[in-house]
Amino acid sequence: MQGKPSILIAVVVIIAVVILAKDFIIKIVAEQSVRAVTGLPLRIDNLRMGLTTSLIDIKGLRLYNPAGFEDKVMIKIPEIYVDYKLMSIFKGVIEVSDLRLHLEEFMVVKNKKGEVNIEQLKALQQQKAEKTGAPQEKAKQDIRINKLALKIDKIIYKDYSKEGEPSVKEFKIGIDQTYEGIDNLNALVSLIVVRSLAQTTIANLTNVDISGLSNAVSGTLKGATETTKKVIGETTDTTKKIIGETTENVKDLLKNPFGK
Repeated sequence: MQGKPSILIAVVVIIAVVILAKDFIIKIVAEQSVRAVTGLPLRIDNLRMGLTTSLIDIKGLRLYNPAGFEDKVMIKIPEIYVDYKLMSIFKGVIEVSDLRLHLEEFMVVKNKKGEVNIEQLKALQQQKAEKTGAPQEKAKQDIRINKLALKIDKIIYKDYSKEGEPSVKEFKIGIDQTYEGIDNLNALVSLIVVRSLAQTTIANLTNVDISGLSNAVSGTLKGATETTKKVIGETTDTTKKIIGETTENVKDLLKNPFGK
């Protein structure tokens, strides 16, 4: 009889430890997963996952440069919000209903040897392998993002390849767009790189070819453009309607300045 309470206590302790350590465990898994996709180390300051909800809140995410680069951090993301479908985990493909990603700073660096940090990303390495016909590791299709709200504040380019102080250029691009139907993490990385560099002259300055990445996410980019056009069109139609109604009211007022 004394054995049953001991077993019960042990079970309760195990459950309590799992609950307390779940955020730490998921944080480690997230860091390792991103490293597997990008090929670069990642650090997260804080990760919180609800017990009864499917929400994940990530704060202080930093993607680091590979060895041999003067600046340590490539990407700074102060906050990420994730809402996923819990039952999708059991189907083998994690379905993310809503992903909100705020990229505060993207640092593109050319080191003293003339190497560019973003070329170390697996997405660009895969693009090169496809062009040369070299064998390549196939990306796992184990996640789908239904809706992505992407904000990118600024891109900084540093060139250490010439003597003296590095040449620094800053591009405040202010991207704030929504995308749909991203079917793997490699596509997400490609989308971020393409949208970032397309707003700057960095691709020309570094001779980095992003055409393959652009083709890979062309459907997603097109969808975002069409959504933007739709919003602008609806806003324009509404404005025209308001102007038209205002004009008619002014005409009536001029005809009957003191009312009927």
